[in-house]
Amino acid sequence: MPDTLRVTLDDTAHDLTRDGGTLTLNDASFSPTLTPAGPDHYVLTVGQTRHEVTVEAREGDVLTLRVDGHRFEARVQDARSLMLEELGVGSASGAAEREVKSPMPGLVRALLVAEGDSVEAGQGLVILEAMKMENELKASSGGTVARIAVAEGDAVAKGATLIEIEPEA
Repeated sequence: MPDTLRVTLDDTAHDLTRDGGTLTLNDASFSPTLTPAGPDHYVLTVGQTRHEVTVEAREGDVLTLRVDGHRFEARVQDARSLMLEELGVGSASGAAEREVKSPMPGLVRALLVAEGDSVEAGQGLVILEAMKMENELKASSGGTVARIAVAEGDAVAKGATLIEIEPEA
């Protein structure tokens, strides 16, 4: 079964589908080779063309890449993270960012943090089972876990506050 990702380079979104060794990007198919060349350094070969790729930074689902000397911000989202974004998880700002809410009714399967823990943006906080799928809900920003409002095994409604995070000072 093909995997589909949304890749946003700088401000332009592209759909990328992987089926075995073949990638399809915006209706163009190719079979690239990615060879490690050092820590966070790779050689990407597409046909006869080679590209030097360095991962300069990672923050959540955003990568800062240098490809052949040119710098790009790349955000990579799988189908689950796209669905959660469409439901409004992680897209709020201000005070709402401090609260991790349930995007749908579900069952809390696991808590990945404890009160008082320091967390980074993109770090997993809670596993929520909904519609027979386990979804890892992540921190939208760094901070300290101020309150956990649920326990493992709890059934929660859509919009229920699961965890509150106090932002970094």
